[in-house]
Amino acid sequence: MHKKILYYWRFKKEQHHMRRSIKSVFTVRPQRFRPHHIKPVYFYGSYDLSSFKITGAYPLEALKMLKVKAYSGWNVPPEDLKNSILVFVKRGMPASIKKIKANGNRIIIDMQDNFIENDGALNPNFIGRDVADYLLFPNQALLDKFLSIKPTTSKCLVFHGFCDPVISAIFKKKKKSFLPGLRCCYFGFKFNLSLDKIGQAEKIFKIEVIPLTESNFNQWVEQLRHFNLHIDLRPVSEDNLYKPLTKVSIAAECRSNILIEKSARVLEMLPEDYPYLIENNDLETAMRRAKETYGTPVWDRALEMMADVREKYSFSNHMQKFIGLLQSLS
Repeated sequence: MHKKILYYWRFKKEQHHMRRSIKSVFTVRPQRFRPHHIKPVYFYGSYDLSSFKITGAYPLEALKMLKVKAYSGWNVPPEDLKNSILVFVKRGMPASIKKIKANGNRIIIDMQDNFIENDGALNPNFIGRDVADYLLFPNQALLDKFLSIKPTTSKCLVFHGFCDPVISAIFKKKKKSFLPGLRCCYFGFKFNLSLDKIGQAEKIFKIEVIPLTESNFNQWVEQLRHFNLHIDLRPVSEDNLYKPLTKVSIAAECRSNILIEKSARVLEMLPEDYPYLIENNDLETAMRRAKETYGTPVWDRALEMMADVREKYSFSNHMQKFIGLLQSLS
């Protein structure tokens, strides 16, 4: 319990920084939008997880800015709520979810990352199946897998996610550093980094590892201005088939290209002719292509593809779609 309180207050300290970033990048306002017509919205999740910050905390703050009655469910038992919209992010779904629904509440479950839990999306008896009004998936690949296990009466939507608005605000406010040559970074959690792959990769060119943790994001994020190529070097696992493509969104927001393994979920965001896809686990060929084409029309065309990603999967577009969902439930 003590840890839970600590994580919550750390989250509260970040809120001012989050609001400032949202104001900088959140520009879209829905048409015919009447905030008082939306039911009260409560967000539930684990405050120690970045997945809650992205798909819980940021939408919560944006809704508040729009004068929607939106709240953290931190100290609000969901069983006490009536005629509200409850959003569960990754974890925190109570066993009494059917009773909660019976109180006139509408239920949204964000399926991001919960497939790795034993009782998550890939469990045939997943507790939210058929109870939720909407299940939100980070990619079509996970949705297809979910439906192949067992059909559902819940409505299913794909929300590919967005780059952290803190990063978006930095690149909107400051110009990218001038880089005379190729500079590559891995920005992410170390447990998602394959040491074998990075050892192989550094035979081609240097990769700077920016070691992200749940608490040091703001400490390192400014460093992203000094790189023009990102790389995703996950260990081989089934998780790679369904994980949210945060690294693609981040690279796009950083006006950078990315080296990433070709897969069905990657092709949902990037076109098949994107030149820096790693095919058949051939990392060396993809890296040499990046090195040889840097600064050429091939590189510039790839940046245009990343700009399309940046526009399509922006925080504003995500929120416009999410607000439409809330309106449909109110």
